[in-house]
Amino acid sequence: MLSPTAPILICRLSVIDAAGNNSATTTLASFIIDTVAPASSASISGATYTTPQSISLSCSDTTSGCSQIYYTTDGTTPTVNSQTYTTAISITSGYTVLKYFSADNAGNSETTIHTENYTVITGSVSFMAPTVAQTQTTVPGDNIKSPLPPLLKGENPSPPIIATVDQILSEAKQIVNLTNFINLGTDSTKILGTGERQGVINSFTSAFGKPPQTEI
Repeated sequence: MLSPTAPILICRLSVIDAAGNNSATTTLASFIIDTVAPASSASISGATYTTPQSISLSCSDTTSGCSQIYYTTDGTTPTVNSQTYTTAISITSGYTVLKYFSADNAGNSETTIHTENYTVITGSVSFMAPTVAQTQTTVPGDNIKSPLPPLLKGENPSPPIIATVDQILSEAKQIVNLTNFINLGTDSTKILGTGERQGVINSFTSAFGKPPQTEI
C-alpha cells in the first residue's frame, strides 16, 4: 500500500493542431517520489539469556518497499557491503553485538545503525548431597557447619563437590558485573565501544586465566 503522503509526479499530454483545436488531455505516467527511509527492528531485544536465542530482523516501508537489511555480529558497523539478512540469526553462547540497518527500493537507507547486545550463558551448576567424609566448615554468620568446597560448573567430578548459595550468588553477581561493564562501561571507559571493552576482558582473562573482578 502506498503512503498517502508520498509525493506523486504525473505526466500528462495535450495536442493542439494547426487550427488551434486541443485534444483531450491524456495521462502518460505517474511517478511516486520516495524520499523516506525504511524502518527496521529486531524480534528480541539485547539482554542476558540462559538459553540460545534466534533473532529475526524485519523492515517496513510503505512507499517503494524494503530492499535489504544489512547486519554484522562482530561489533563492526555494517555497510551495503555487509551480510544481507535472509534468515533468523542464531546466538548460541557467549557475547554478541548485533548491528543492522535497512534500505528501500528507492535507494533510501536508515541513517541510524541499530545495536543490540546479547549475552547467552549456557551450562548448569550441579549440586550433590554431602557425605560424612567431607570436611565441614562453619559458614560465616551461621552456627551450622556446612561443606564449603569450590563452585562446580558443568559435569560432576569425582568425588562430588558442593556449591553453597553464597558461592552461586557471588558467581552470578560477577557475570552481571562483567555484562554491565561491557554494555555500559565505567566513568573512565565510556569512550570505548562495547567491542573494545569486551577485548579488555578477553585480554585480562587470557593473561591471568580468569576474568577480572569488576563492579560499576
